[in-house]
Amino acid sequence: RGVMGLGLEARFGVTTGRCFCGVVGSNSRQEYTCLGDTVNLSARLMASARKNSVLVDEATYNLTKGTIVYERLDPIMVKGKSNLIPIFRALGIQKVGQIGQSRQAQLRFPWTQRCSSVGGHDPIDKLTTWGKLS
Repeated sequence: RGVMGLGLEARFGVTTGRCFCGVVGSNSRQEYTCLGDTVNLSARLMASARKNSVLVDEATYNLTKGTIVYERLDPIMVKGKSNLIPIFRALGIQKVGQIGQSRQAQLRFPWTQRCSSVGGHDPIDKLTTWGKLS
């Protein structure tokens, strides 16, 4: 809504994985950049996305499918890959019916973790019962 309200068009490709982010170059010219297969795939998904839509890879889908509603699309071929890449179009945020412990004894939080400073993982992701919080 925000981008469209400004009369702009946007396309997004979101992937999950490792990449290199840092300063590259020589003493006379340096720039900050992100490099790697994850970054390249994100650019390919962005190029394949419809205007004002978000395409994600399978790893991102698997990590967020409990929070975001997706439409599974036909897999695509991308430059640099020999296999078809499964892709998903984000449709919106799922409505969380319950915050706290569900009947299946799973914890549901009204947020999604964005980053971590503990080796790339956060212990809260592994919580299954309130007893483990103490």
